[in-house]
Amino acid sequence: MSRNATMPTPQSKQHTTRSRVEMTRGYSDHPGIIEDPSSLPQEERRKYYACGSKFIQPDQLTRWNTHLESMNKLPRKTAEDGMNERLCLFKGDITYLEVDAIVNAANERLMGGGGVDGSIHRAAGQRLKDECRNIGFCPTGKAVVTKGYFLPANYIIHTVGPIGHHRQLLYSCYQECFDRMLEQGLRTIAFCCISTGIYGFPNEDAANIALDVTRGYLENYPNQIDLVIFCCFLQKDVEIYERLMKTHYFPFHGVPATGRKDSVNRDRKQSRSKSNDIRKLEESNSKAVKQPSPDASSSDGKAEFSPNCDAEVSQSSERPQKSKKVTEEDNDGDTAGNDNSEESGSCSRELDKTE
Repeated sequence: MSRNATMPTPQSKQHTTRSRVEMTRGYSDHPGIIEDPSSLPQEERRKYYACGSKFIQPDQLTRWNTHLESMNKLPRKTAEDGMNERLCLFKGDITYLEVDAIVNAANERLMGGGGVDGSIHRAAGQRLKDECRNIGFCPTGKAVVTKGYFLPANYIIHTVGPIGHHRQLLYSCYQECFDRMLEQGLRTIAFCCISTGIYGFPNEDAANIALDVTRGYLENYPNQIDLVIFCCFLQKDVEIYERLMKTHYFPFHGVPATGRKDSVNRDRKQSRSKSNDIRKLEESNSKAVKQPSPDASSSDGKAEFSPNCDAEVSQSSERPQKSKKVTEEDNDGDTAGNDNSEESGSCSRELDKTE
């Protein structure tokens, strides 16, 4: 059976993909192809993306708070600071993300390499290599910014991760990326897993550092950062990030949303009732202690208290309350007056006995 001429063959698909990549690599060999689409409006720029129409916008990504709510759990601080709403865990290709900046795990020469570094350079095109050549060098633990060119991302933040397990240098990488982001006035950023590939940094410790730095910047700059994306290519990195985010850095209460409201209301009622009981006891004790003797007075005109009265007051304060249980509806009422009058009456009767 002959192959339909209108159906694309595997060779034609491969040729189409190669042509798009060649367009971004060797633009100077093809007259009429734009050299730097970075300066174009967003809609016009999309025609020149290396990924074609496969780009991913931030609104298409599931935010961390939505992910937790889908598990019938409630994020801890979503209502107060909105931190979980500004996070996303994404498994896929970072060169498809249409964000303000993506982070590249670069080498010191900034000339591309393997892994995510090579993918970013191939998709961005020759102009990225030219700009990196002009910069020349980036020390380990530092970061520099370039344009995104044929990438959906507007900018690329290149940071050089440490080779081996050097925690302070990796901390510096993430801090430098956030600093460059804030300097440029960018609001959305996507991180790759820095130094966890052939550089040999342990995956879990690298995730701990990334999440620790991110939480600090989200707390300190709540109005400057709209979205932080952790882009993982390997499933094991996704599992590490998800576990650490749940248990340590951006956790949730293990209470269903339907039951948490009732639990909060019950706690508030118990707290209010306990506070009223304590307040009534303190007021009654205070008034009983301050009750003066009607006949006894010192030479300087100050009222004196009978020792027996003090003892009676002390015993009355230790005696358990005999008043009825205060219902929820009566909590707001003032019932301290009756208790005060009873204790002050017992104090007066004791004073009469001493006379």
